[in-house]
Amino acid sequence: MFTTLVFWDDDHISAQMLAAHLAPDVEAASRTHEVIDRSARWIVEVLGLGHGDRVLDLGCGPGLYACRLAHGGVAVHGVDVSRRSVAHARQVARAEGGSVRSAALAHFRWWLRAVEGGSPGLS
Repeated sequence: MFTTLVFWDDDHISAQMLAAHLAPDVEAASRTHEVIDRSARWIVEVLGLGHGDRVLDLGCGPGLYACRLAHGGVAVHGVDVSRRSVAHARQVARAEGGSVRSAALAHFRWWLRAVEGGSPGLS
């Protein structure tokens, strides 16, 4: 068995990691939110991303970058091993109205088949 999935999806570990990701001024699981804001703007600028462009965010966690990119009209597909983080990313995307689609890695094979054949229909 691939134990990394079990580790990152553990109830206690995933709750602690999500809290660490979401702490706006702590550089533990993620950068500070100020740095993430600047990084997302830099990514958009350097790659020339705009409305309708698509990005695959592997290891998206709670969607900190994905949601920021989506604010600029970029369609983002996020994949992560933590169902808790993916659920958070989906919740934020719905609340903010951005185009962020996400999938837990446990469903990645299905997602990949869907992308190869068209839109996976995740929201």
